[in-house]
Amino acid sequence: MTKQNNNFVIMGLPRTGTCALRHSLINSGLKVHPGEPYFATDIAIEGASYRHDHIAFSKKLFSSYDGFKIIVGHSEQVLDMCEQNNAKLILLKRNNFLAFLASYYILVSGKHNFSALGLEKDVPHKRYRQTSSKIVTESFSTWTSTGNEVVYKPLPFMNYSVDKFLYYNYMIDNVYNQHKNYLTTVDFEDVTKGVSDLENYFDRPINLDITSNTTLSKYFVNHEEFKEDIERRIKLILGH
Repeated sequence: MTKQNNNFVIMGLPRTGTCALRHSLINSGLKVHPGEPYFATDIAIEGASYRHDHIAFSKKLFSSYDGFKIIVGHSEQVLDMCEQNNAKLILLKRNNFLAFLASYYILVSGKHNFSALGLEKDVPHKRYRQTSSKIVTESFSTWTSTGNEVVYKPLPFMNYSVDKFLYYNYMIDNVYNQHKNYLTTVDFEDVTKGVSDLENYFDRPINLDITSNTTLSKYFVNHEEFKEDIERRIKLILGH
């Protein structure tokens, strides 16, 4: 029997499978917010009166949905949201840090193939919106941001991004997963255990296909330069 309270929050860094999991849970019959409600522009539109009251906004969201997605950093009150709404916390983690950063780089540098996702770029606001009512498939081959014609050139904020994402991964591995409302962590490279935990909790089959062994050469022409640059930055940040 399906539990009366299916409340949950999906949280992870960008490019770790959060969109794919959201679509999979929608396809399984759960009511999931279709976007990222705590993204700065979205909350200004959808929850303007809750701009700085994220707990109250979460209660509004849970009045209409079973769950929603938050990118790590969009709100500092995720654990309080889970506790006050009796919501389970579902984390996503990509253990291949270099592949994660490569995918993120291509996304923020504008090299991502949004047309393959049924999305078009809204240039004035630098936002992206869905161009059809069809739910985007959770297949890795359609939502990945690989692009083997891209040349890696360090962005001005690379040190900041590397440091920030290392910290957030630490929080996912050591802090968020210790909360009493924590349910599971879905491993990008092998979703088997995470999906099994979700199926047991929600009492329904969940089809999630994001696993990939994508090599860095699929992201960049000069993938060795990317690897060396990021590894050097990590050593400097960690003091090795």
